[in-house]
Amino acid sequence: MSKANVEIVRRALDITTDAVRQNDPGAAFDLCLREGLIDSELAWRAGPRGGVGVTGIGDFVGRDGFVEFIRTWTEDFEDFKIDVERIIGLRRKRVLAITRQHGIGKGSGATVEMEVSVIYTLRRRRIVHVDVFLEPADALKAAGLRK
Repeated sequence: MSKANVEIVRRALDITTDAVRQNDPGAAFDLCLREGLIDSELAWRAGPRGGVGVTGIGDFVGRDGFVEFIRTWTEDFEDFKIDVERIIGLRRKRVLAITRQHGIGKGSGATVEMEVSVIYTLRRRRIVHVDVFLEPADALKAAGLRK
């Protein structure tokens, strides 16, 4: 486990949550890239895989993919925000972030809250791969923290 990797993920999450509030995911990607937090070919994996993942959401690569993912993820909500609950350093240059995400449905006006867990993989102190999980148990299992 590397404290430096945890701090890299924490900074990238801070930038991304600010960009989501401002509806400017491209700026988040650009700033993370400039700060050396992510790789330009960042792979964002949210689609279904082995019964795990997010139905209706695919996998994305690079800046255009990141922007598309964030827009797809948040487009049906007003006042969408992400609160980071925990960040856990893992082995093999990975970091688990547990977040609580909130929004108000544009069509329904219903308040939505969900826990989303994300595993970040780093190489040469940059985030190169991201896996999104809607079920915390799936993320903990993928992280090797539960059977």
